[in-house]
Amino acid sequence: MGWRLEHLPALTLVSAALVGLAALAGGLARGADGGLGAAGGVGVVAVSHLLTTLLLAWADSVNPRLVLPLGLMAYAAKLSVVGLLLFAVSNSGRPALAPMVAGVVAGVVVWTAAHIWWVIRWSSRQQPEPAADGADHVFERPEPED
Repeated sequence: MGWRLEHLPALTLVSAALVGLAALAGGLARGADGGLGAAGGVGVVAVSHLLTTLLLAWADSVNPRLVLPLGLMAYAAKLSVVGLLLFAVSNSGRPALAPMVAGVVAGVVVWTAAHIWWVIRWSSRQQPEPAADGADHVFERPEPED
C-alpha cells in the first residue's frame, strides 16, 4: 500500500492539532460539553477519513476496480454515522450539538485543505523520468504516420 498512505502522517498530525484547538474553542464557547462536542466532531471526521483512506488503499492494491464501489459505500457509511451521532447528541439535551457541527465542518475543511497542500507539495517534488533517448517527450505529440 506504500505510496497510497504517504500523506497520512501529515494529515493525522494536522487533525490532532485541530482536535486540541476545537476542544479549546468549544470549551470557551460552551463549557466542557462544547469542548467535547467540538473535539468529537473533528475526531469523527479524522477517524472516518483515516479508515476510508486505509480501505481504499487496500482496495487499490487488490484490484483498482474495487475503489469506486468501496469508496461510495464508505461515503454512505460515513454520512450515516455522522448523522446518527449528531441525532444522538441533539437528543441528549446537552449543549454540544452546535460545537459538534462546527467541529465536523472544521474537520472536513481542514483535512481537505491539508490534503490539497500535501498533494501540491508532493507533486512539486516529483521529477519526470528522462526518456531513454534523452529527449523530452513530455509535451511533444507524436507525428502522424502517412
